[in-house]
Amino acid sequence: MRIALIAIAILTLPTQVFAEPSAPVCSASSAQESLHYLRRLSLDLRGHLPSISEYEFVTSQGSVSAQQIDEMLVSSGFVGQMRRYHRKLLWVNIGNQRLAGNFWQLSNAGRGSPAYWLTAGGRATNYRGARVPCGDFEHYENPDGTYHTEPHPDPDSAAAGVVQEGWRWVQPYWNPDQPVKICAFDAQSALTAANETNRGPPVVDCSTSQAVRSTKCGCGPNLQWCPNRDTVRVIARSLDEQLLRFADSIVRDGLAYSQLLTSRSMEINGPIAHYLRYQTQAPGISYIVTGDQGYSVPQDLTFDQVDEWRTVQRSEMHAGLLTMPSFLTKFQSNRGRANRFFNAFRCESFQAPPGGLPATDDACHQEPNLTKRCGCKYCHVSVEPTAAAWGRWSEAGIKPLIAEADSDAYPAHDPLCAPGGGQAGSSRCRLFYINESYAEDDPRKPYEGYLRAYLFSDHLGEDNGSFAGNIEVGPVALAAGILTPEDGSFARCVSQKMFEHFTGRSFRPLDDPFKASLSSSFQSSFDLRQLIRSIVMSSEYRQAARFGLTQQGDQP
Repeated sequence: MRIALIAIAILTLPTQVFAEPSAPVCSASSAQESLHYLRRLSLDLRGHLPSISEYEFVTSQGSVSAQQIDEMLVSSGFVGQMRRYHRKLLWVNIGNQRLAGNFWQLSNAGRGSPAYWLTAGGRATNYRGARVPCGDFEHYENPDGTYHTEPHPDPDSAAAGVVQEGWRWVQPYWNPDQPVKICAFDAQSALTAANETNRGPPVVDCSTSQAVRSTKCGCGPNLQWCPNRDTVRVIARSLDEQLLRFADSIVRDGLAYSQLLTSRSMEINGPIAHYLRYQTQAPGISYIVTGDQGYSVPQDLTFDQVDEWRTVQRSEMHAGLLTMPSFLTKFQSNRGRANRFFNAFRCESFQAPPGGLPATDDACHQEPNLTKRCGCKYCHVSVEPTAAAWGRWSEAGIKPLIAEADSDAYPAHDPLCAPGGGQAGSSRCRLFYINESYAEDDPRKPYEGYLRAYLFSDHLGEDNGSFAGNIEVGPVALAAGILTPEDGSFARCVSQKMFEHFTGRSFRPLDDPFKASLSSSFQSSFDLRQLIRSIVMSSEYRQAARFGLTQQGDQP
């Protein structure tokens, strides 16, 4: 109580009591500042406090040595700190994205089902006559080899011809040592089966959307084609980890930071390998990765090898993280990919023009070409050419649209996908080509049958420029462009972001010489460690540390 009263008394003293000229002022000693500097360096560069021996060394020497900083910059803690930086920079988290279609999604046992089963209406109805699971008894076959079924216990369902088979024990790909119960129809392992409909070829591929045409198609050997809620989470985490490991390797090995956008090396673990081999053809979404993927997937990796990573080399159409699955999945539209590219690597953003946009009922909004539409054109004249660099990558997916391939080729123009071309209604044409029919005077008419990225590619802005070439050169050229000394935006942006990350503030006009020096030096080598070393040894950083200014905390 007495301490509280004293505190209140101090807080209520007149202000001038503390303003006496003769009042003693405590100033930090150089030793104290050096210890404070060491603490800040260790937290920023390694994520933990210095050791007692490091404090003692600085106390004895009177300052932090360049060698101590260099040791921090090659530590595992530094790699971890940069991982957190890259996670925030690239918004690495695809846990909420859909990686599989309902057609193949297995539901766990429970909620009226004694076993795993495919809940998609088309599959369940084909098997049993309604969207219901199997019965709670162990499966067996009739003498003639057909599956034994029993009428559904609900009288109304039974009257409608709904039946249920039993369940089987199966060793699933996600844990071969732990068998699970799965409804017998869903557990079928045939690779092909007779087509039971009057559509398509007489034999269907059970690993594709054709499976719905035969009741003899199931989830394949060891359920390999069918994900469930848990396996999808494992795949999503693996794809996120894949991107972070890619960035980690550049930091850890001291490679040129430009390789973040140019390296074609990539690691694959068991879940990713299984997903690419068996589950990316799920219909209903565009994660399809049929045909040439631009790299070979290790065949000996199994789903349960989560911690086993193998390095693969990607084809020339790949460009660092810009074509990695996690990036393509997180930013699902080509415009979204372009926007993140501008924000993260050019430090530029798109904003509405001064005065905002015209009223929504203004006739100018009827213009279909966004690079010409009032208001929109100010951003889209830059957005569209950049977004076109991903024109040969599926939106909302990870599929490369290779122009010439042994199978599954995607030419720039495919007359079969144009209206009246014979295949305009196919999923391939609907997903990737302009298959709509337009009036003769519609500016979209000339683009019928072209890949969707080509829309208005020869009518850019008021000058009717062209960005068609960007589609074919892809993200590779986009990355190369910002790395040149003539452009220099990558060096300027990385220097700016690292300065803000470590000092907790933006550059000020007085910092212009230091800003120019940082970006110029970084442009010459793309040496990330040297860039950060220059920042943390600068007076700008030391003053920020001295006055308690710190970087903003990472977002979860």
